[in-house]
Amino acid sequence: SLRLDRWLSLNWTGGSAHKNIHYCTSSTYYTSEKLTDLLNRLDQNFACCHRSYLINLNQITDFENNLVTLAGKHKIPVSQKRADEVKGQFLAMFMKR
Repeated sequence: SLRLDRWLSLNWTGGSAHKNIHYCTSSTYYTSEKLTDLLNRLDQNFACCHRSYLINLNQITDFENNLVTLAGKHKIPVSQKRADEVKGQFLAMFMKR
């Protein structure tokens, strides 16, 4: 089974019915499940930062403008529409530690 704490991000790959799930061990897993359905099954440590991406808030190493950097130096776009929400979720999670 996959350890959620090791997930970096999940992203939809256009043109295909699959989504890529990026795992920090550099492995990639595929599912045909919609990102919104996946987000509903995941815990509060995951956020939708863009219509094509879910990110693990625990893996954020930098949040600058409309780009988030995850562990392993993966850079993920954050839509302007969702930037404040994602920052708020990240800060709320960080304050609970």
